[in-house]
Amino acid sequence: MTPPELPPESEFESVAEFPAGLSLPAPRTTAPPDHWTRGAREAKATYARVVAEHGYDLDPDAMLEIIGRFDELARLWGQVRFPSELMPLGPTRDNYVIGSEINATLRSFNVQNAASRDHLLGYAQAMRDIREAYLRRDYVALDRICAEAGES
Repeated sequence: MTPPELPPESEFESVAEFPAGLSLPAPRTTAPPDHWTRGAREAKATYARVVAEHGYDLDPDAMLEIIGRFDELARLWGQVRFPSELMPLGPTRDNYVIGSEINATLRSFNVQNAASRDHLLGYAQAMRDIREAYLRRDYVALDRICAEAGES
């Protein structure tokens, strides 16, 4: 006995034909967020708050330790990856829907995981830039970083 064939995929592209309770996602109308830039902005905003509260008195060694932790966390985060398809699509419509939902969830996790890693890398790079400017005693650059943080 052979398993029943799945209907063509085009039948699943129509909301009217899609199983009850499920809907197709709306098409994206904006560009995807830049998580690296968001991480860098967050680091600059944190630095601006510290400067506002404590002035330019920073500990470059402590900053280096924190940067190292962010780099290590980003490296580890980059190693976490789920397969884009875990559940094979079965011969019945129910198995197809369940399998496609699980596979979509895994793909979504991988996208979010990459975004989180980019955020960490952006944060670490901004901290590295702040630390280098501090070691050079480049207060113009440090003030510019604070101004950039105020704009975001």
